[in-house]
Amino acid sequence: EAFVSIGNEDQSTFSAAAGLMYLPFGRFDSNFLAFPMTLEIGETRESALMLSLGDEMLNGSVFFHNGSIGEADTIANSEDSVDQFGLAATFLHKEDNWSIEIGASYINSIGDSNGLGDFIEEAAGGPGLAALTSYVAGFSGFVNISFSNISIIVEQVSALDRFDVAEIEFDGDGAQPQAFIAEAAITMNLGGKDVTFAAGVQGTEEALALGLPESKVMLGASIPLFDGTTLTFEYAASDDYTDEHDVGGAPGTGESETSFTVNLATEF
Repeated sequence: EAFVSIGNEDQSTFSAAAGLMYLPFGRFDSNFLAFPMTLEIGETRESALMLSLGDEMLNGSVFFHNGSIGEADTIANSEDSVDQFGLAATFLHKEDNWSIEIGASYINSIGDSNGLGDFIEEAAGGPGLAALTSYVAGFSGFVNISFSNISIIVEQVSALDRFDVAEIEFDGDGAQPQAFIAEAAITMNLGGKDVTFAAGVQGTEEALALGLPESKVMLGASIPLFDGTTLTFEYAASDDYTDEHDVGGAPGTGESETSFTVNLATEF
């Protein structure tokens, strides 16, 4: 990221930022090392202008950007305008031993997200060659709950309409990709160490063309060994779309895949 932010949190609840940034569409929190599938569909990095208003409890923002992939009519008329935008809002309530955070965001072209945009550009022959028949809006909503030593994360990211079949296909029609995650974690003191155990499920709809599984189950544990050093174990089992679904006549495999990851991380 590279952007300039203007604002004084001590004197005003308003701020402005301009430059290359990750747009506030989606939250993408997770207890696991692997990126959540919500991020694979929704994360968007663009040069933008973002205006924000609020504080820690209630915050809202609006952003404007000229995305990498425009509409075909605009491109045909040689127009270069900032016609992509989005909105985001979060609410946070804290008590002594629990908290809840709720957020929602909207973007008028989810096809410009990193994951969907890369796929659309590759299908069109490369960067700068893709054009959308029309923008497809996206919505994201999340809830994060923390109670004592337990935390819960739930998030959904969805396209609000179908893409053109030539852009992203599913079962012979344009796809309307979606993804969700639901996770729970508990931290326990074992042998003088605060060990965190996590479990989660993830899923997608109409995302076969994107190479994402239809469902995934994950288990993990993080053990702090020393100050700034953590050992993490993760297990994941995913299932591909079945052969009842296809992209360009190529059916899903219905196959299952498992993985086990061990990670040693040190912070300085």
